Amino acid sequence: MAEIRGLGISASAVPMQLLFDVKYHPDGSLDKYKVREVVQGHKGYMRRGEHFFNTFSASPSCRTTRLLQALTIGTKLVRHAWDICTAYLWAEVRPDERIPIRYPKDLRRYDPETKEELYAILKKNCYGMPQADRRYTQLRNKFILEEFNKGGWKCSKSRQDPCLFIFTSPKGNRSFVIIHTDDCDGHGELLGDLKYIANKFHERFKIKVCDPRFMLGIQRDITTEKGITRMNMTQADFIKTTYLTFKDHCPTRDIHTPFPPGMVLHGLLEEHDEEKSKELIKRGYQSLAGSILWAARNCYPEVSLGANMVCRLMSRPTELAWKCALHTLKYLYSQMHRGIQFRSDGNPQPICYYDASNKADPCDGKSQYGYVIYLYNGPIVWSSKKHNHVGLSSTHNEYMSLSQASKDVEWIRQILIEIGYPLKKQSATPMLGDNDNATLYAREDLITPGNKFIIQDYHYAKECVERGITCPRRVDTKANISDILTKSVARPIHDKLSPLLCGLGEILDRPPDPPKD
Repeated sequence: MAEIRGLGISASAVPMQLLFDVKYHPDGSLDKYKVREVVQGHKGYMRRGEHFFNTFSASPSCRTTRLLQALTIGTKLVRHAWDICTAYLWAEVRPDERIPIRYPKDLRRYDPETKEELYAILKKNCYGMPQADRRYTQLRNKFILEEFNKGGWKCSKSRQDPCLFIFTSPKGNRSFVIIHTDDCDGHGELLGDLKYIANKFHERFKIKVCDPRFMLGIQRDITTEKGITRMNMTQADFIKTTYLTFKDHCPTRDIHTPFPPGMVLHGLLEEHDEEKSKELIKRGYQSLAGSILWAARNCYPEVSLGANMVCRLMSRPTELAWKCALHTLKYLYSQMHRGIQFRSDGNPQPICYYDASNKADPCDGKSQYGYVIYLYNGPIVWSSKKHNHVGLSSTHNEYMSLSQASKDVEWIRQILIEIGYPLKKQSATPMLGDNDNATLYAREDLITPGNKFIIQDYHYAKECVERGITCPRRVDTKANISDILTKSVARPIHDKLSPLLCGLGEILDRPPDPPKD
């Protein structure tokens, strides 16, 4: 250790350990046995300012991934996927972040004469280091932007999602690659361009070509029938694994709705029992809630309301919350092969539905809102959350919902413009809601006792209308698809709206004409 100190390295030694794993192919067959040596980089051993400094690195958005799937179906793109081998290990450790490493147990080394334990100096990036992803991402992004901005190629990093890279070949053909750390999901006009990009990655990093039907546990199957191409996205393996973990706790009866109808889960439904909460956490409540949330974020928008509610009680779960979470899991298991769908004959321009409940959480008086944005008949963006502020009326709640939805409409329009997608000129995105006053507030400079108190930020909805980004229009309450993102509805309503929400029903109705000026 004295020799290490003599090199100017003052950080304390950090131990390493061996992790053993088994990798399987998507069909469940054995791929390989794997062992990885990792740094024990938790805060007990590694401290900011001593062993590392910044750790931030961007992570891709689920919505960007879905957008690329929709564009693949709607604009006839091709797919190519690859994995960067031992991704983190390619980056160098900066001189000021070099640290002493203690060898794993049973592999430790000692000076034969003094018997003093010997240490290594970490000169390259390694799994387990808090800054590992940051250093690797910096290296990877620098390579991409240097390699593909020469020889007639052009490449840019998306401002709307910094994990999305937009490539233009010397002949003007476009390719899009979204990178999940080491998993590269490519979509492009020509397969040859995607293979060229992958080969350049291989020359720099070494890659393994993967089946583009599978990415991060999501299965993406493309079928064509009667001239219509469809893509279905599901997480069947993930849901099945989660269900088998909690199977003994799940209800035995069939479940037909994502959440118990009429249920508004909150902390006042039951008297808090600290010991009971600890027991439920030990039983796996937090893991169960997190698994439901992951499914809701990716391929099962109809469980978003349930996910939001069970996560409210993440740190203080009750027996009722536990039963509600199991209800949602059993529903997911029954629907695991369904997921969401995009189709080539669907809407080529974004359409948004939004809604809000007027039934407030008695803990804080805030209501639930939800919205969904479609492209090629499938959901790209959806949300089901509790408002940040108390709504004083149904109009107030829906106006706040319109504002929240407008933010994501702005995002999807900006990223479509960025990748060169042909948005219709002078065409605002239809915002379909069922509250006439909320529509009126967004379109007109109307100040009344019923809206004069609305917080300035929510008038972003009005600004989007004025800028031609959105166009609020009326949809009948019974046809408002986003209704099931705001409340737990009965089975007949769910059976009607859920297929539409997921893109599995008929083609979406043409939006009604905007109100006459």
